[in-house]
Amino acid sequence: MIKKRSLLLFLVLTVLLQHRVHAQSDSSATIWNLDRLENIGGCLTGILPKDTGDAMSEFPRIINTELGKATHFNGINEGFLIQGSPLWNSDVWTLEAIIKPDSSFNPKNLEQRFLHIAQNPISSERLLFEIRLLKNQKWAFDLFLSCGKRSLVLLDSIHETTLHTANQWHHVAVVYDYPRATTYIDGVRELSDTVTFHPPLKAQTSIGARQNPKSWFKGTIRVIKSTPRALVPSEFLHVHTPTEIK
Repeated sequence: MIKKRSLLLFLVLTVLLQHRVHAQSDSSATIWNLDRLENIGGCLTGILPKDTGDAMSEFPRIINTELGKATHFNGINEGFLIQGSPLWNSDVWTLEAIIKPDSSFNPKNLEQRFLHIAQNPISSERLLFEIRLLKNQKWAFDLFLSCGKRSLVLLDSIHETTLHTANQWHHVAVVYDYPRATTYIDGVRELSDTVTFHPPLKAQTSIGARQNPKSWFKGTIRVIKSTPRALVPSEFLHVHTPTEIK
């Protein structure tokens, strides 16, 4: 009996160790560290196009944070466009980000898109990561997936369990395992539903606003990571261990 228990314990520990190593060294993942403004992930970058009547778009700033260098957006006219996408054309993927939303309340800018992946600004096939900023310095995560006439919104800005404190670092993740999309904040599962979605081919990515550009994000983004697998929370990036994302 003792030998059986020892063998079982050994097998469990071995699986856990392999799981941890795989989580931190997945060679299939694409990691975009936002510690620079040019050549993100090997892709060229540029400022967003000027929208009619708005101020000219500008690049955001690189700042030093407790997690290392990161990109800070002013929520007015700062963002950039990357000529490429972190996602594969796959039915299974995980997309993560480490962000720090600002708590400044601007009634004209409560829906802040910080990630937009599409072939072009008006494409019906697109992915959007968004926060909804509330008056109590809380925010809720909003996922939008659209594929032609089919779309999915995952948002709950009412219940306390899906509200999060601004001016703090948070981990955001979406796991898509066809046809189900599931959102996680700080490793905790929030919302889930089904939709047919395929990451668009030859896409571009805007960070800090929609590709239009509209709905400017105010805050800081440290990293964006994409993995062509349906990760579990123990495999996610960790906010306060930046050595895992270098």
